Parts: sequence; C-alpha cells; structure tokens
Amino acid sequence: MSAGGGFGAPPAGSFGTPPAGGYGTPPAGGPGVPSVGGYGAPPVGGHGAPQYEFSQLENETITKLAFWSKVLGITMLVNAGIALLGCNLLNVAVMVVIAVPLLAAASAFKRVADTRGFDVFHMMEALRSLGTSFLVRIIIWLSVIAFLLLGLVGVLFFIVSLAGS
Repeated sequence: MSAGGGFGAPPAGSFGTPPAGGYGTPPAGGPGVPSVGGYGAPPVGGHGAPQYEFSQLENETITKLAFWSKVLGITMLVNAGIALLGCNLLNVAVMVVIAVPLLAAASAFKRVADTRGFDVFHMMEALRSLGTSFLVRIIIWLSVIAFLLLGLVGVLFFIVSLAGS
C-alpha cells in the first residue's frame, strides 16, 4: 500500500486490476470513526471474528432440536386449521403467532448443523426466533390472567352492588 493515504483514482478508462501497490490506506472516517487499515481476506464466517464450529455430536443434538421444533410448529398450525373450522379465530391467531417464529427457529437450528463457518450466526438467529415465540406465549398468558382478574373484579363489583341495594 502506498503511504500517501486515500484510495486514489481508478485507472483511466477502466476499472481493471488495481496497481501493484494498491490504492493506499483508506482515509479516516471522520470524528469518532476509526480509520480502517485496508482490506484483507474476510474473517472466517464473514460476521466478525472466526466463529465456533459445532462438533458432529453437537450438530446431531441441534438437528434433533430442529426436527422437534418443526414438528411442534407444524402441530400448532394443524391445530390452528382445526380451530379455523370451528370459527375460533382467536385460537387460530394465537397458534399461528406462536408457530411462525418456532418454525423460523427450527429452520435456523437446521442451518447451524448443515452449514460450515456460520454456526454462531445461525444459532443466534435461532435463539432470537425461539425467544420471540416464548415472548408471544408469555404475553398471551399475561393477557388471559389480566382478563380473568378484570372479570373477577367485575363479578365482585356486581355482587357488592346487589348487596347494597
């Protein structure tokens, strides 16, 4: 790389191969932005530092998790279909909203076992999807409890108002 800094202009009339010494070190990105020291081969995995690669035994365990997550997600969608036949739209919505991120997690878990160099990236993707599925389920349960408590308060209020009259 040349010591002049900056990339310099491309060759006249062509964007062919760079000069033997390269175009120089890229300039600093401005206040608060660190200077980039040139470009080399991308890191293993392409997502930062070299990534951990799961062993064959770990991949087998992750593959089983992917399979059973997919089975559960499909089962929930089948239940949603059955609930749809009974016109239970609230149950359909709940099942679908939980099943979709679960199926996304299953797919990402499968990619962890099937790919090389991206295990951590796919694992984090799977965990985010699984966490979304859990969060949706918790929000639904808390909503149900809140509605039950509101109903109980309403019944108690009604009983007290009857006793007062």
